[in-house]
Amino acid sequence: MAKVQDDILIQVANLMDCLRADDIQLRLRSVRNLSLIADTIGPERTRNELLPYLIDCFNDDDEVLVAYGEEIGKLVPQVGGNGWAHTLLQPLEQLAILEDALVREKALVAICSIIPFMSQSVVESTVFDLVKRLSLGDWITKRTAAPCLYAAIYRACNAKQRDELIQMYSALSRDDSATVRRSAARCMKDLISQVDKVVFKTSLLPILQYISGDELDSIRLWVMNALIASVPLLTPDEVKAQILPIFRRIAEDKSWRVKFKVAELICDFSEKLPPAIVKTEVTPLFVGLMRDGEIEVKTIAAKKLSCFASHLTSETIIKALLPPIKELSKDENTIVKEALAVSVLRMTSLLSRAEFNANILPLLTDFLSEKQPPEVRASAIANLPSLAKNCELEQIIAQLIPAVTSLTVCPIPQPPSTPSSPSPSPLNSSSSASASSSSASSSALSMATSGGVAGTGEWRIRMTVIKYIAYVAKELGQPVFNEKLLGLCVGWMDDDVSDVRVTAVETLASIGAEFGPVWVKEQLAPSVIARSKHKSYIRRLISLFAFSRIAPLCPDDALSSLIFPAVAALCADPVPNVRMKAASTLRTLYNTAKTAEKRREIKQQMEKLLGDPDKDVQYSANKALESL
Repeated sequence: MAKVQDDILIQVANLMDCLRADDIQLRLRSVRNLSLIADTIGPERTRNELLPYLIDCFNDDDEVLVAYGEEIGKLVPQVGGNGWAHTLLQPLEQLAILEDALVREKALVAICSIIPFMSQSVVESTVFDLVKRLSLGDWITKRTAAPCLYAAIYRACNAKQRDELIQMYSALSRDDSATVRRSAARCMKDLISQVDKVVFKTSLLPILQYISGDELDSIRLWVMNALIASVPLLTPDEVKAQILPIFRRIAEDKSWRVKFKVAELICDFSEKLPPAIVKTEVTPLFVGLMRDGEIEVKTIAAKKLSCFASHLTSETIIKALLPPIKELSKDENTIVKEALAVSVLRMTSLLSRAEFNANILPLLTDFLSEKQPPEVRASAIANLPSLAKNCELEQIIAQLIPAVTSLTVCPIPQPPSTPSSPSPSPLNSSSSASASSSSASSSALSMATSGGVAGTGEWRIRMTVIKYIAYVAKELGQPVFNEKLLGLCVGWMDDDVSDVRVTAVETLASIGAEFGPVWVKEQLAPSVIARSKHKSYIRRLISLFAFSRIAPLCPDDALSSLIFPAVAALCADPVPNVRMKAASTLRTLYNTAKTAEKRREIKQQMEKLLGDPDKDVQYSANKALESL
């Protein structure tokens, strides 16, 4: 025990020394272990020696100071418990007035976290004096830090101190420094949540009105957060009279940043309002945001469309929101239409089937049409599950199949174009014929992929669409899927991008789980087996991955007669990577096999790979056997 204690003391001594080390990583390690140091030296020495020592170390890099802010707030038990928590305020105050914003933030969060440990008398004396000292300080950093502490102490202060706090907060919101005013505006919502209705109406509402008219948009944009916190304190009539004028002012603000914030938070605001106010007062302003001239504002409004519509009746949705929706569907910006496509499909559950067919279905077919950018069509396909209530895919199959095809066909690299010659010479007649052939192939590809959409090479779009085809297959059923999409889906295993091939296999396995073992045996397994014999080792590798996914879905006879012979053949493949993958695939087949005879046969095949000339193949086979 004595030796262990000595080792701890030595470790702590090293940590103390490293607080002033030249290496920043050593200093960070010591700061992260402040609790260990404090535990070792005890509460009294921590209060009297360690904390003053730490203050002397604050002339350090910002990264280390951030760590101090995070760790000092955790030392309440180490300084002696709740009764001594106030001793941590001095070092945290020093951090809270530094120039770096992140350091200040960490220190202020730490101060707020330790205030609940203090008694009311300590808050009324020590903490209140701290807040007052910061609020009236000469340094901008002091006054910037002060607003963040008001909400944490307001309820613990006496009535006189509360009045004084409101007066100081009002002064901060009108400070000459924009940084101070911005801090007051940002923290306004927290203070509002702590006051009662009378204080809000008489004292904070005038401050809020003043902030909403500030000359800087970086300050005005924080008004929306404060409005959301204000609504629960007032009656509907008071909201209409006192809150909505401010809301209208910022919703029609000249700054796109302010309007962006309004659109971003409008659902949270509407959730706290009576439905009648949302319909008559908020909806027209939201429509204005949807029609805004700034792309960023239109995009965020389009993203929030389905959420906002959930606060309205279907009649209001059709009457008020449908016209701007139709306008946005013709917007030139792809990002706007992509966001709109997602929201429109998600809001269909708010409408009856008849309303959907009359108003939303035409928009959906337009989103899937070839004239739309790939991103818009992909977003529409990815959100098709949202239509489960109101739409059967047969209604849009004429648009869906071409959209899926054009978005998921892997582009074929085109040869570089060469300047045309008026009359090719006999010497280059063969290259001319080749160029003519390439041109014909390019033309055919362009026609087959609906205007060359696949030629965009957006593999992420292909992968996004492929992920949702399992849902499409389930809705269409086997006969329609086999006729319209099976060939295309199987072809995805030949994509040039590895992630797309893997996603294709996973999707086909999901479809196989839905359609059953017979479909896997008759429709899917033959296509995978064909790829296991392909001249490209990449195709042979993906076939092995596919075998490992479909083997548990196959009937026993298919495993024995189709899959195992194909995998066994690949165990003799000339490419070592293929043989390695075959070893792991055999393990899956072994775990899937139902009879002892078939498991013995699979195990024998794995044992043969132990004698493979490639060491990596031997290793893979050995790991596979060990896991049986």
